[in-house]
Amino acid sequence: MKNDIWFYFRNAASAAEEDDDLTGSTYYPLSAFRGMCSGTAAVTGAVTDDADAFSMFFTPKAVVAGGGENQALTNNVDVVVVAITTDNNQKAVMDAIMDKIVASPHGNTGVITIFDNNKGGTDVKLHADIEGITVLHNANA
Repeated sequence: MKNDIWFYFRNAASAAEEDDDLTGSTYYPLSAFRGMCSGTAAVTGAVTDDADAFSMFFTPKAVVAGGGENQALTNNVDVVVVAITTDNNQKAVMDAIMDKIVASPHGNTGVITIFDNNKGGTDVKLHADIEGITVLHNANA
């Protein structure tokens, strides 16, 4: 873990909202990153057209107990949908993420913050066009 690069996401706007896996702080190692594409995706991989969003896919980090086949170990993924302010500007923002990944061994602290809502009163985001995130964790169906 010492040399790992991690993605960081947080949608909570206050400490009081930092209490669950959807709005609270969440990290994914770069090794779990499976790719990204324009549009809004579901954990099943289905992508819906969306001019102001793109989706980042990750190997699931946890499986919620509760029935059904264990899809987390087969097909489904965790998804972070990143909302952007400018329609059809996904490529520019995805390029900025890729640039940070490529540069990470030479200038990154080990954490790539994609979006942190209201950290210290202001949003921290990798690119000026990012306006929010939605985290979709995988679960057994």
